[in-house]
Amino acid sequence: MMNIFIVFTLIVILMISMYKLFQVNRRNDKTVGACSGALFAFIMYYCCVPILVTCFSGVEEKNSYIKTILTAGLEEYILVFIGLIIFLAVFLGTYKRYNKKRSSDKYIFSEAKWVRVAKFVTISTFVVGGGSFLIYILAFGGVSQLLSYAEYLRSFAYSGSSVVSYIASIMVIPARLITVTPVVAITLCGNKTKNHGIYRIIFIVSIIMTIIFNMANAGRTSVILFALIFGIPMMEKVFKHPWRIAIIIGLFSLPILGLLDSFFVYISGMGWSYESVDAISYLPQFAYPFSNVLNMTKIVDLSGFRWGQDFITGVLNIIPGVNFQPSVEPTCYFYGGANWRITGGTPNDIITFGYLEFGFVGIVLMAVLLGIFLGKADRMIKTIDSTYAYRVVTTSIIVNTFAYMINADIISLVRNQFQYTLVMMCILYSCRRNAM
Repeated sequence: MMNIFIVFTLIVILMISMYKLFQVNRRNDKTVGACSGALFAFIMYYCCVPILVTCFSGVEEKNSYIKTILTAGLEEYILVFIGLIIFLAVFLGTYKRYNKKRSSDKYIFSEAKWVRVAKFVTISTFVVGGGSFLIYILAFGGVSQLLSYAEYLRSFAYSGSSVVSYIASIMVIPARLITVTPVVAITLCGNKTKNHGIYRIIFIVSIIMTIIFNMANAGRTSVILFALIFGIPMMEKVFKHPWRIAIIIGLFSLPILGLLDSFFVYISGMGWSYESVDAISYLPQFAYPFSNVLNMTKIVDLSGFRWGQDFITGVLNIIPGVNFQPSVEPTCYFYGGANWRITGGTPNDIITFGYLEFGFVGIVLMAVLLGIFLGKADRMIKTIDSTYAYRVVTTSIIVNTFAYMINADIISLVRNQFQYTLVMMCILYSCRRNAM
């Protein structure tokens, strides 16, 4: 009976969220915006995944995330439902306030300003990011050696400094800037841009370096999201609703995750091993956000509230040698105990992050901040040209918004999501208010 109540409530929240998603798309002239990326993440991780876990047998019940979803009590679920409804209502209300239709023409996109800032960002990220990444690669002895350490480096238990010098290991932070270069450089490859031939070369080289970087340091999720950034604008030329097609293809392609897992293990030198399984078996990989919100009160019982410290220390942690405790550590400790760095960490989704800071007030705060940011972002995105190159830029914002919803730590935002922050800064610089 309790499962029926849980599934019914989740379906109601799912239907409301889907209705709001279509409503937001209509508000944005029937186009997908950054808010749509956030809403889709909400639908997928907080509604669809727990419904599937509850309804389908054959899911790996020993997985800690799945076990939480299947064994949580009614009181825990009620608290989660309250948190989800509060977040959704406040987020959408704030977004609507800052993305009013009558205010949608207050921003004008200046292509001249974009070209100016894009040239600066392209060259600087290519030189700093690419140069740092080359130093990082050479420290390991080449690309093949770096890739052979891929699984090792992605473990929380180890860092590059255990293989190479400390100076070389910290190059991985500025090296991440290379992921920004292709997204911005593609807009400079047209014949109208001066020295477009040089930017085309930079674009091609940066694409290759970004793929290698993601394979070595970020894993399959970043590889897939990076492919979507360039793939969705291509699909728009063929399909009327490319995002829907991408979702359908994604659902039927879940077993590819197993192939990617095997591939990453293979390039680490541990041999090829692949066992085909059904799509439902991959649910544990998507279950941690909902498991987090079910456990958020228990995590706070262990660590206490963080009282907003991460909004400051998360930014300071980007400085080499500065190591304040990240907000993700209490969550990781809750799941993995003292050995969590060996067994693997668990990111904080946006709702759990807000709750760890100020409880339900923190959930409201994160919803307000997200609503303000995405409301303004979508107003600007609507003014940007719809050519393929610029659609890559706007798609990167949408995809990275989706990714941020399930990895919302401040340190992750300022240290790992340069593509999101720097591309958004370029858009902010290039858009001006319409004086009329």
